[in-house]
Parts: sequence; C-alpha cells; structure tokens
Amino acid sequence: MATEWKESQNETPVEAIEAHHPHRPSSPDDDEPAGEVPPPVQETADDCTRRRWTESHFAVGLTKTTWADEEAGCLDLCNACWCSNSRYSYVLCSAALCCKAGRVGNMVVLAQRTETIQDSRGQHMQRPQILCVVGPYWMIPLCLTIPLFAALSTWTAFSRLPDQHIAVVITWALCQAGLFLSLANVAFRDPGILYRHHEPPSGEEDSWLWNDQALTYRPGHAKFDPECQVMINHYDHTCPWTGTAIGQNNMPWFRSFLVFVPCVLFYDVILLTFN
Repeated sequence: MATEWKESQNETPVEAIEAHHPHRPSSPDDDEPAGEVPPPVQETADDCTRRRWTESHFAVGLTKTTWADEEAGCLDLCNACWCSNSRYSYVLCSAALCCKAGRVGNMVVLAQRTETIQDSRGQHMQRPQILCVVGPYWMIPLCLTIPLFAALSTWTAFSRLPDQHIAVVITWALCQAGLFLSLANVAFRDPGILYRHHEPPSGEEDSWLWNDQALTYRPGHAKFDPECQVMINHYDHTCPWTGTAIGQNNMPWFRSFLVFVPCVLFYDVILLTFN
C-alpha cells in the first residue's frame, strides 16, 4: 500500500483523473465546453462600404461602391431636390437611371477593361482601365447643352444653308463637327482619374503628398474633386455644361470646345440675321 501511495504522488492531476476515469475526454480548460466556436462578427453596411473603399484601385472618396447601393427612391429624390441639395440629387439621378453601369466616386463608368501592368517590385498585376465615363452632371449636357446647339444648328441648316455658297456650307459644317466632337471628347473621356498609391514612387518621396479624402499619395499637380469624389491629375474645375471634371486628359478638348462655341454661335447668328 505504501508503494502504491508513493507512485500516485508522482502523477499530475490530469493523469490521476484520466487514470480513474479512462472514458473522460481531456480538455485544456474544463470550464469551457469543448467544440464551441464563437459566433462570427456581422459586418455592417458602413463597414462594408469602408472596406470596399480601401480596396478600390482608384483614388476615390468615401462613396458607395455601386449605384445599386444608393437609396434612389422617388421620395429620396424629391427630398434632395426640395432641400436644395443639388449635388446629392444628381447622385440619386445617376443611381436611378444608371444602376447597371459602373461607378468610380460619383462618376458613371460606361466602359472599362482590365490591363496588366508591372508594379515597382517587378510583379505583374491587373487593374481596371476606364474607357468611357461621364461626370455627375451628365444630365445637363444631355438635356440642355446638346439640344440647345442641335436646335440652333438644325434651324440654320434648313432655313438658310440651301441658299448659301458651297464654301459657307463647308465651313459651317466643319465648325459644327468640331463643336460636337470636342463636346463628346470632354464629356465621355476620363479626365485623368488617379490610381491609388499607398506609397510614393521611388525617388519622388519629397514631391508627393498624402491625401486623407482619397487615402492615397498624390503628385503636387493632382487635386481632389469634391463633386466627382475622385483625385484628378492637373485638375482645373468641374464644368456643368459638359457634365464632368476638367483635367489632364480632356483639357485640350475642353479648350477646343471653348473655341468652337463662339464660332458656331457667331456663324448661326449671322446666317439667321442676314439672308
């Protein structure tokens, strides 16, 4: 009996319990029931929006990821218009009429493709490339700018051009073509939306600045457009008559548009006034 007692003194408490109860499962913590997994934390809508915002390839502000995420009911649209919140009312119009289109900030992406690039570490990666996009005020050129010039040009073409010299007809037609071509390239072209940079390029650390609105490093010439909610290279302003922001990619076409507008108006007024 003394020998058996000495052997039991060398046993740990867990070994002693398992020896007397061989069918009892061992557990590192007897107070917690085995096999229980804590319930997963449910992601809220705001958390999902912020997560998608940080995962975006483009330097955009904190907006909904898709147009379908916006609450674009008739009552919401009426409230936005009644409260004189014009910027939000345009966003709701885009959400209601362009729910199937893509979204970058407050801009409507009509066409895009995937391109393969090589990052600073020499690794290949894929990112979206915007081919066709319109700004948040696309309703203004669609319902006002284009119909205004089209109506004036149509009136001039049918009432005055048949009696004019061929040289007048050709120059008038060239001005009209230049006007609408410039307007289309301004309204549908990517103004220069910046891709998100989590760190400045090598060798340019001193010239690049951090922007909290888009969570990105940006060059000195890039600015954040609060109306389009995107970071744009060489941002100048947002033009409601063309419906979009004016930046690096569409600035030459915008200047061309500014040249053709007075030419077309002057030509039409002269032809309509003097027979």
